[in-house]
Amino acid sequence: MKSINELLNKYELNGLIDGCSTGSNWFSSGDKIESLSPVDGNLIGTIKSGSKSDFEKIIKIANKAFKDFRQIPAPKRGELVRQFGNKLREEKYFQAKKLGYKLESFVSSKSVVSNKASIGDNCFILENQTIQPLVTIGNNVMLWSGNHIGHGTSIGDHTYLASHVVISGNCKIGKRCFFGVNSTLKDYLEIGDDCFISMDASITKDLNNGSVVLPAKSNYFESNDELAIKIKKNYFGI
Repeated sequence: MKSINELLNKYELNGLIDGCSTGSNWFSSGDKIESLSPVDGNLIGTIKSGSKSDFEKIIKIANKAFKDFRQIPAPKRGELVRQFGNKLREEKYFQAKKLGYKLESFVSSKSVVSNKASIGDNCFILENQTIQPLVTIGNNVMLWSGNHIGHGTSIGDHTYLASHVVISGNCKIGKRCFFGVNSTLKDYLEIGDDCFISMDASITKDLNNGSVVLPAKSNYFESNDELAIKIKKNYFGI
């Protein structure tokens, strides 16, 4: 109970807690609900449930927030959601450690991992990875399918790599970063904390904390475009 109480105090969840929130304000006018420990039956905390008027208030505020939020460009909205999700994943990790849990890592047997690489706890590493010698992977890191991690590279805690990311040798990746599908890094780069690397981005220089990298847009040509005709004639004979 001591560890649980410490967590509740950290997030100011001690005493009687309001059960409704708009994201910035907490309130409730419903009945009290007690939460009891399944281990010893002791009281963990007490929360006030929401009433019909509470929910109507939340819906009204949410509708207004939606109209404001949709004015923000989609990439920025996506980055905000990613930051919230990564922070939540980080907090859940620390809560589990605080409660004394031992967190194991999963590494697919279909990945090639050097015996000279090190992997932290609570990592999720899927199939077809190439993890070369002297790579250091921190705690709570997720590597989706088919990534290449070059020799001597270090990846900070709580970082997420989507599929087919290529990180060349001796790179240093910070904490809570995200790498989209097919993004690439040249060797000896330093990437700060909380960086967002979009799908298909090519990184050739160091990044400061909180940087966002978007790829160059592809050029599209219709079949009757002069350049398209020339390329098809040169390469395909048509």
